[in-house]
Amino acid sequence: MNLRRQFKQKSSSKTHNKTRLTGTAFGYKRDKRDTLLFEIRSENYPRRLKIEIRNRICDSIEQAIGYSRYSQIQVLLKTMKLEDMMNEKVKTFLNRGEIRDVFDMEFLYKKGYELNSDPVSLRKLLNKINSFTAQDYKVKLGSLILGEQRKYYIEKNFNILKGVIEQKLKNSDYPPRE
Repeated sequence: MNLRRQFKQKSSSKTHNKTRLTGTAFGYKRDKRDTLLFEIRSENYPRRLKIEIRNRICDSIEQAIGYSRYSQIQVLLKTMKLEDMMNEKVKTFLNRGEIRDVFDMEFLYKKGYELNSDPVSLRKLLNKINSFTAQDYKVKLGSLILGEQRKYYIEKNFNILKGVIEQKLKNSDYPPRE
């Protein structure tokens, strides 16, 4: 059975499937929000690739090249514009509070994408970032990033992003922190 047919048959149910493809583990599952989650692992590379595909129409789409430092393979994909992704990451973080969303925001900021949020959201964002524990940095964020980068975030605690937020709050007329 080819993978496309297998995917179509399984994607309508809420199951998790793993298939071996030339030394690569490939799995997917469908969750309650009609999101397909793909995870690709290989014996040849130290990390896994996780892809989420949401059944949601987005007006701000662009083409981008996806790649990994661990492979020569590149793929062309359609994705949300990164400016809009920054705004979505802020909303998502304020809703679920996952440290990986803050990592993504700081990454996007370093790549030149502005953090454009209202002062109330910025204050909430800063408060939530400041509430992370050492364990959050070591375990939750540590599972996403490697050695030197992990050490940097454990020591610096998103100082770049926090500095941007603090500067934006200082420049706004929003009341200072109590």
